[in-house]
Amino acid sequence: MKQICVALILLVTAFICGASLTLRVRALGQDSGCFQSSEPSIPGLQTLNDPETPEQPVYVYSLSPFKNMVPEAAYRKYDLEDALDLETAEKLRAILENAYPYKDLKTLEIQANRYLQSQGLQWIENLSLEEAIQAAQKAIYEAGEEASEDPEGALADLNSQLLYRYFQSLAPEKARYDTVSDRTLTSAACTERREADGSFTYFLTVQVDTTVSKQDSLTLAAACGEEIQSQFILETGTYTFTFQNVSEPRDVTLELAGKQYSSDVCFFDSQSPEDADLVGFDSGMYPVYAKCVLTPPFDAVPEEAEDE
Repeated sequence: MKQICVALILLVTAFICGASLTLRVRALGQDSGCFQSSEPSIPGLQTLNDPETPEQPVYVYSLSPFKNMVPEAAYRKYDLEDALDLETAEKLRAILENAYPYKDLKTLEIQANRYLQSQGLQWIENLSLEEAIQAAQKAIYEAGEEASEDPEGALADLNSQLLYRYFQSLAPEKARYDTVSDRTLTSAACTERREADGSFTYFLTVQVDTTVSKQDSLTLAAACGEEIQSQFILETGTYTFTFQNVSEPRDVTLELAGKQYSSDVCFFDSQSPEDADLVGFDSGMYPVYAKCVLTPPFDAVPEEAEDE
């Protein structure tokens, strides 16, 4: 099996090339190339497995109506917005968030019937597994826009037709998680105070604006010359550093690194042009990195701060 274990590639700028299924460039996760397709455990749904967590299969839908999923094929995982254009990504996320198995059949039936009732349409009764998967797959094919015409024809079952109408009505959904990027450190600022002996004292502040969960392991490091200070990031908020006895003006470098938990709809790119591309929910710990360099001269410390 061809496996490509991707190292940290989170600082590459993403570009979109126009076509709705054109890949962008950022792969997620240290092991994002290690997913392998397997025989489906739910009829009609595809299954992917990460060799490191074989007990947690990832259930996925096909984005390629005219291609088959080959057992033991290798797949690389991408952030949805880095794989597809924004409009397509948000349409697909809305469908997947409300599709089986991410919503159980009863919950899905209740949610769909609320919409159908508001439109004066017939209700769904006793939604079956097959009907739920067929309706979701048709909606996903059309949202992906890879097929120029309906690849499956009309849905035969009334429940499938009604559920499909519900999927079509869903508003686009933005990404569910917030991971670290260079933008996380854009609020960083440094002020300086000139001391009587001619040295400088630097006061650095940065607002770490990212979702931080108990599962995350993030460290913020600041470096000025050979001196390095670090703090664990336990929550969103303002973090400060002070560098004393700086003999001459120096750059101050901030780096935020570690692992962050995320759960969202992902794009799974086949490593063979003959195999179908896939979409589905996955979660896990992903390596993240952000960097910011501040260059002197810095603003002087306000007088009131000096008085303190």
